[in-house]
Parts: sequence; structure tokens; C-alpha cells
Amino acid sequence: NLGVEPAEAIGRTYGDPQWNITNPDGEPIPDEELPFQQVIDTGGSVKNYRHDIGNEDGTRRTIAVNGAPLFDDDGAIESVVFSIDDITEATDRIQELERYETFLEYSPDFITVIDESGIVQYQSQMHGDIVNFELRRLVGATYEEYIHPDDRERVRSDFKRVLASDPEETTRTEFRLEVGSEEYR
Repeated sequence: NLGVEPAEAIGRTYGDPQWNITNPDGEPIPDEELPFQQVIDTGGSVKNYRHDIGNEDGTRRTIAVNGAPLFDDDGAIESVVFSIDDITEATDRIQELERYETFLEYSPDFITVIDESGIVQYQSQMHGDIVNFELRRLVGATYEEYIHPDDRERVRSDFKRVLASDPEETTRTEFRLEVGSEEYR
């Protein structure tokens, strides 16, 4: 869906001024670099050419274009065939995940992501001089394995409460984590 009904798109050209075509940074793409023009000019295919397209109403979509020429018996381009996929939601989700990744990477806090079964899926690095010990790698382990035995039941209870709560709700819990052979912090 490019923001127009199929009947409205009939007769419009790809470079129609009503469509504002830009690269992902918002800069206009010259006509000779548009995927349709590339196929006509080179006789080659275009694969996964991504760009943004804006409509008169101000909506923007990100699309992926794939195209190939169709040749007549004399080897001349007779026509071209294209598929256009609206990848706006996927692109937006990727950008959101990249923002989270940057946050996690540069956070001064130690961050661990645990799945619903209690397996550590992600562990951030410790930055700067926050701690004076080496934290063991926990990815792939069950979170309970390295929690002090006296703290496990409370942490297990807090974990169950988090799983049953509203996703926007937070729970704070403190516990001792094994950082070395029977050394806890």
C-alpha cells in the first residue's frame, strides 16, 4: 500500500511529482538513479532497491523494489516487470531495535535479558570503572544458577511477578550474584 488506491495509481509514472521519492536520509533521488530508469537504461535487473516515497497527504512509506527487463525476439527491451513491497513497518522495527541496542551497549548499568523460561539471552558489558571485579558470562545459563542460595526464592518470586505483570510495570529486586568461585557481589 503506497497510500493510494490501485485505481488512483493507474496512469501515474514512477517519477510522478505527486510522489516524493527520496533515499532513506530524505534526499531526493535523481531520475536516472530510480530503479525503473536503471532497468531501462542498463537492461539489468534491480534487486531490493530501497527508498522512501511520500504522498501528497504527507504520509511516507519505505519500499523495496525488484525489477527485471523483458526482451523481445530481437533482444530489445520490450517491457519491464517490477514488484514493490511496502517494508515501512519492518524498517521502523529495525530502527527501534537499533535504538535499543545502542542504549544497551552504552548504558552505564549492567543489563541482562532473560526469557520467560529463565534463560539469559543477553548480557551487557560493564563499562568504565563501575565495578572492580570480572563478571562471568551468563548467556545461555539459567539466571538462578549464579544467584546466592539465600536469595533464590525471593528472586524467583519477583521473576514470576514480572512475568504476570503489565509490560510497562517495573520490579526492583536486589540479590547477590556469584562473580567467582563462591564469591558473591
